[in-house]
Amino acid sequence: MDEMDNVLFWEIHEKSMSYLDNYKVIELFNIIEDAVYCKAEEIYAKKHPKEINKWNIQPIIDYCMSHIIPEDCDRHSKLFKNIAVFFVNNDYKDEQIREIDGIITSNCPGKNKGEIYGWIRWARQKERNINMEEIEDVAELAYKR
Repeated sequence: MDEMDNVLFWEIHEKSMSYLDNYKVIELFNIIEDAVYCKAEEIYAKKHPKEINKWNIQPIIDYCMSHIIPEDCDRHSKLFKNIAVFFVNNDYKDEQIREIDGIITSNCPGKNKGEIYGWIRWARQKERNINMEEIEDVAELAYKR
């Protein structure tokens, strides 16, 4: 976001008497950019179905590694499951998975280390695809916080 966009944003919100700090504005723009990137990959995957299991949800994983994910975001049944599919489809090593699992689950109050790894066994049983609708549901709920 360049400085002119920032000025325009402040002018719009000053008129409506609302306030958002600069950090929150930049964070929101980054989230939107990530969502657009994921949507573009979804459109590409529809045109190239053999590559659907290689969707890049790395921006979501990075977000989960640095932010608290609230309890009401379907973390286990949607987020952890799709992260596991991503790891398996992209040939992550067990050590990498366990390390990332520990970081993400520590950012998920009420979850235990190893819960993502539990989905790994399921993802390895047969070829699985990332469900981008589930990822978008979790992202929408988490980003609203």
